[in-house]
Amino acid sequence: MKSFLPLLFFCCLSSLLFAQDFAYPRLPAKARQLGKFIPTGWHIRDSASGDLNNDGRNDIAFTLEYKEPVLEPRPDSVPNFAKPRLLVILLKDPKRAQYHLQLQHNTFILREGEGGMNPDPPTHVRIRNNRLVLEVEFTRSSILYTFEFRNNDFYLIAASTFNASSEAIESWEYDFLKGKATREFRLKEQEKGDREEVPVPEPSLKKLRDLSMPYRLEVFPEIYI
Repeated sequence: MKSFLPLLFFCCLSSLLFAQDFAYPRLPAKARQLGKFIPTGWHIRDSASGDLNNDGRNDIAFTLEYKEPVLEPRPDSVPNFAKPRLLVILLKDPKRAQYHLQLQHNTFILREGEGGMNPDPPTHVRIRNNRLVLEVEFTRSSILYTFEFRNNDFYLIAASTFNASSEAIESWEYDFLKGKATREFRLKEQEKGDREEVPVPEPSLKKLRDLSMPYRLEVFPEIYI
C-alpha cells in the first residue's frame, strides 16, 4: 500500500502540471480544407453539414475532442478532469473556395464526468432547416437547443427539455422568437397530464457564444436550460 501512494501522488501531480500547460487551440480564421481546422492532438467527435446562413452553400458544424484528459476549470466552478471539447462552426465563403471560422466555443460542450447518472453525455450536432441544433442526452433527461444565424451571429431561438423520474414526466418547450414557453407534466400512470403556456420573462435572444455551458441560462426562477 505504501508503494502505491507515491505512484498515485505522482500521477495526480503530473495531471495538474499538464493542465497548467494546456491551452485551447487558436483555429485559423479561414482555410480551404476542413483538416486545417483540426489541430494536432484533436479529433472530430460529431459533425453536420448544411446551409446555416441561407446562401445556398453547405456550411459545417462539428465538435472536437483533445487526445488526453486535463484538469480543466469549468464555467460551473467545478473543476473536471477529462478530455477538453470544442464546438466549431465554419461558414462556406460564397466568393472563394474556403471556409470562414464563424465560432469556436471552448466550454459549451459537456465533458466526461458532467452527465450525472450518464458519466459521458453525448452532444449531437445537427443542421435542420438552416438552423443549428445541439442535443445533449442524459440517462433520464435531454435538452435540445436550436440556434439561428442572424445579424452575423448565432442566436438561441428555441429549446426543449425532457425529464423523467420514477414517478413523473416533465417537458418544456421554449419559443424565444414568440417569447413563450409551454410546460407539460404528468404522472407515469396518467395517459394525459397538465399543459400550460407562460410568457418568457426576458424574451431577448441570447447568443450562442455567450452561453457558457448547458443548464446555465436561467429562464424562470430556478428553471435553467
